[in-house]
Amino acid sequence: MILLDKQPSKFPNFLQGFVLSFCVFNPSLVQTPLEVPDEQGLLQVYHIQSEKKCAVEALWYETRGESTKGMQAVLEVINNRKNAKGFPSTICGVVEQPKQFSYRDGFKQGIRLDVKPYNALEKKAHTKVLSVVDQVFKGRYKPLVKEEVLWYTKTDVKTKWMKRMKVQAVIDSHKFMSLKGEKV
Repeated sequence: MILLDKQPSKFPNFLQGFVLSFCVFNPSLVQTPLEVPDEQGLLQVYHIQSEKKCAVEALWYETRGESTKGMQAVLEVINNRKNAKGFPSTICGVVEQPKQFSYRDGFKQGIRLDVKPYNALEKKAHTKVLSVVDQVFKGRYKPLVKEEVLWYTKTDVKTKWMKRMKVQAVIDSHKFMSLKGEKV
């Protein structure tokens, strides 16, 4: 599953050209074996980095004041949606899906929001967000919510659509929900 497989990319050719010209102007490197990843490899690296940026964005705006467990649970819901029918099949697609994350209201799909910590407290939160994303992407975590849990909201929110939901967990200031009648 590659994010860019539908769009032709000049990136790998540009990179290969750059590496080749770098070797021409630095002859000492020619004697060193140089591995240039194939196009698929470069696209996979780009896809993973893009997905991580979307995950960092979501956690930053949704959970930066939460515990590590709260951040992880939100990222698990995003991943559960990515794997569920009826939702986009990428983390970026889930994060950018219209009307799903209030911090993205008014932004078009494909627009990435900057994550810029401005003070020491935010820098600490940013470091924690990066760590949680890294651990989840590497699979180094114990799941906190089941795969049927596809929604979460602040604990104080009560809306019409929640009547169809069953709260499966409350972590920090969020409640995590599945549809009533779904196995959990």
